[in-house]
Amino acid sequence: MKLRLIEPFYDGEEVLLRAECGDDGSIAVTAERADGTVCARGTASIRNASLLPPQRLAEHPLPAIEQRPVPSRDNLIPGELLGTVVQPLDLSGWRPYAERLLQYSNDVLARNFRLGPWIHTASEIDNWGIALEGVQISARGRVQERFDRKGHQFVVLDVTLVDGDRLIQTVRHTAIYKPRRIDVGPSEYSADGVDLTLIRWMLSLTPAERLQVLQRFVNSVEEIRAQNAGN
Repeated sequence: MKLRLIEPFYDGEEVLLRAECGDDGSIAVTAERADGTVCARGTASIRNASLLPPQRLAEHPLPAIEQRPVPSRDNLIPGELLGTVVQPLDLSGWRPYAERLLQYSNDVLARNFRLGPWIHTASEIDNWGIALEGVQISARGRVQERFDRKGHQFVVLDVTLVDGDRLIQTVRHTAIYKPRRIDVGPSEYSADGVDLTLIRWMLSLTPAERLQVLQRFVNSVEEIRAQNAGN
């Protein structure tokens, strides 16, 4: 399955789903607003049964929350293993199974790096097994690629989800870890001492990108609070 996130939906907004079957048996799905704006695209297909599961990534220790590095060109090294996130599969609150599994890939990024505003943009997902609610999922990550595009700084992770000795899912997970910003002077402040660089950076984004950045930041704060409450 391939997923590309283009623009966000908001609470209470009407979502129109369209699905089309391809000649190869795949299903292409688009999620649109009422005005026809396409906010997400996805393609699902049945994998060739002759393909063998990929090799599982090794577990690796997580950095302490306060010792997570800020992601950069220097530490997003292709092939580098990331710390393993181990959490029970929680489907409470009517959380969809597929959404919760994909959240583990976000968790791998957020628990290994001290992120500012960031945006999940795409995922390529292969399902190899089914996990039951409550089992301990070991989410193991590795940096696959880092690149720049249109001023944004991207990272691509390879993530494997394992339940004991069973492979559940593999994901190629793409995110903007540093959205683009405009060039400003190093000491531009307002008369009352407010740093104007962040304001100008936010204004350089499209409205949809601004909302995505803010929502992702809120989600990261909530996840860290929940993790701290569980300690």
